[in-house]
Amino acid sequence: MSLGIARPLLQNYILKIQKLGYDIKCEILNAKYFETATSRQRLFILGFRKDLKIKPVLPKPFCKPVSFNEATKDIVISKKENQELKDQIKGFVKLRNFLKYIKEGETVAKIHPKGSYFNIQKINRAKPLPTITTLVIALIHPIELRPLAISELKACSSFPQDFKLIGTYEQQYERIGRAVPPNLMKNMALSIKKLLLS
Repeated sequence: MSLGIARPLLQNYILKIQKLGYDIKCEILNAKYFETATSRQRLFILGFRKDLKIKPVLPKPFCKPVSFNEATKDIVISKKENQELKDQIKGFVKLRNFLKYIKEGETVAKIHPKGSYFNIQKINRAKPLPTITTLVIALIHPIELRPLAISELKACSSFPQDFKLIGTYEQQYERIGRAVPPNLMKNMALSIKKLLLS
C-alpha cells in the first residue's frame, strides 16, 4: 500500500510529535495476518513518551490468512437475510448474466466487452475476502448468485455474530466496510499491554 501524496504530511506529523518528546513507530498492518478473513490494510502510528524508555513496537503478523470457507463454516443465513440479499441483486439483471460466467476470484471486467464492473468480484472460497469497501454489490458469493450476507461479512471481519449492527443492509455493509477489524485491534491492544507491562 502506497501512502502517495499523504507521505509528506505523515512525515511532517511524525516529526512534530517527535519534537514534543515521543518515540514513534509507523507501519501498515494487514488484518489477514491477525485472525481475520479479509485483507484489510491500515496505517498504525504508535508512540511513547521518551522518558518512559519504552521502544514502540507494532505487532508482527503471526498467522496464516483465514479463508472465507473457514470463517463462515458455521454461518446459517436467516430467512430475513435471504430476502435482503434477493432485494439487493434484483435490479442488476445485466450484472447477473455476467456473474454466471466468471470464476472464483475473477472480476466481471474480465468478460465484460467494455471492461465494466471492474470492482465487482466473485470471491474465492479458499482465500480471505478482498478489502470490504462501502460498495454494496462488490463481493459476490462464490456459489450463489448474490452479494455476501451481513452475517458472512461480520464473520470474515472478525465481528462476533451477536454484535448488533443497526440500519438497512446498505448501512450495515458500509459500517463493516469502514471498520478496523476487531481481531486486528485486539492484537494491537495486547501488543501495547505487553510493552507497558515489560
